[in-house]
Amino acid sequence: MMINLVRLEGWSILRQLRLEEALLRHDSRNWCLVNFLTGPATVVLGMNGKPEALVNRELVERDGVAMIRRFTGGGTVVVGVGTVTAALVLNKADAPCESFPRPIMDWTGDLRVYSPIFHRLCGEPILSLRENDYVVDGAMKVGGNAQSIIKDRWIHHTSFLYDFADADMAYLALPEKRPQYRGDRPHAAFVARLAPRLTANTTKTNGAAGFAVDLGDELCAELGSRYRVSEVTKDVAARVVLPDWSGKSQVGRIALLIAMEEEAAPMIEVLQLTRREANFCGAPTVVHEGEYKGAYVAVVNPGRDKTGVNLIGTDAAALTTFLAARELEPDLLINAGTCGGFKRTGGSIGDVFCVSSFRHHDRRIAIPGYDEFGVACRQALPTPNLVETLGLKTGPCTTGNSLDFVREDDERMHASAAVAKDMEGASIAWAAHIAGDIPLIGIKVVTDIVDGDKPTHEEFLHNLQAAAASLQSHVPKVIDFVANKHITDL
Repeated sequence: MMINLVRLEGWSILRQLRLEEALLRHDSRNWCLVNFLTGPATVVLGMNGKPEALVNRELVERDGVAMIRRFTGGGTVVVGVGTVTAALVLNKADAPCESFPRPIMDWTGDLRVYSPIFHRLCGEPILSLRENDYVVDGAMKVGGNAQSIIKDRWIHHTSFLYDFADADMAYLALPEKRPQYRGDRPHAAFVARLAPRLTANTTKTNGAAGFAVDLGDELCAELGSRYRVSEVTKDVAARVVLPDWSGKSQVGRIALLIAMEEEAAPMIEVLQLTRREANFCGAPTVVHEGEYKGAYVAVVNPGRDKTGVNLIGTDAAALTTFLAARELEPDLLINAGTCGGFKRTGGSIGDVFCVSSFRHHDRRIAIPGYDEFGVACRQALPTPNLVETLGLKTGPCTTGNSLDFVREDDERMHASAAVAKDMEGASIAWAAHIAGDIPLIGIKVVTDIVDGDKPTHEEFLHNLQAAAASLQSHVPKVIDFVANKHITDL
């Protein structure tokens, strides 16, 4: 059996989590990922974590700290410089333990992986498993764990506290549900640094980056007793789930896919585009095009139904995207539009999201193989530089053909950790894929709160004009940033 070891070397936590989810859901090989973080403090919530109960929102908002939600379970953590992460993604058939949370925890902790590794790195057996945490001195947490177990595979993700800023711990509230061994201790009295305990030469001279090197070497040795370990580059790992865009040209042709004319009109005006007679195989598609900041830009709208309303929903979105890809030959697709947000993930009216992935929540097909096809999770183009430069929020977008939802839809939306709900994104992602893996970005403005107390249709109509104005403000900034850059620099 083989396992691929990847050293991510300073990837952002958001980019790493995207890769982890994609490797878990869209690949069939075994993986071990090691990374050291270099960016600012970031609060990471578990799949079902509630910011209002787990985060000191006043401090987080005052300091402009990013909050993201991972696809796995587990508690809320703050990561940043000094955090070193490791993740194991394994096929159940290749795992040396039962594929349930506790056996996985036991194997990675006390039995075969991290305890012996830290024995060698520290010269003594310092690390042990306490409930769901890795601890030293019996009760001081130095590593937190998160898991996701799906049909044939699982992931076990660990964040090790090589070092941290004491002030960062104040961003986390004392959770109501917490390990028994923690008691009522605040974070400052509950966590400890690994750095003073390590004796390996590399970690002593090169800090967290050196520790990540040593941890990767030790994982090679420890996993090598069971697997054939193959080191591969991070670019190889990324290509497993994302098309290889390295050969793509610079972004000189951009197609904006917008569902409703009311959303598109302000952007057509600010970009000073003119209408083109599209003649897309007889489809009612409406195209406005022109030059903006040295790039060709087209705003593409599905048009209107014979009843006079906008052609919204997944059918029109997929058709319009495919035809636009064939006729306009864009280097980049941008799905810009409105969406519902979620109170449970901290969403508010007017929030602007750069979508990390797309999936369906209303295609329920309870047949092996077809269930995954129905969800059809696809990654958006990773744009860490765009997100950071424009200060955009990010997270998964879930797509369905109804403005409202039923209980089964809500359960799936909640489980996917979606931050946005729309009626076209996942189908646009599918059409972009079959049209030649054209890179896709999603820019969404929240018009209504899906799990709020107001009727969705009333809240949507009330906020539609304001959302369109927000798109008018943000989309040109996105185009300014992406135009004439290489895809891999976004």
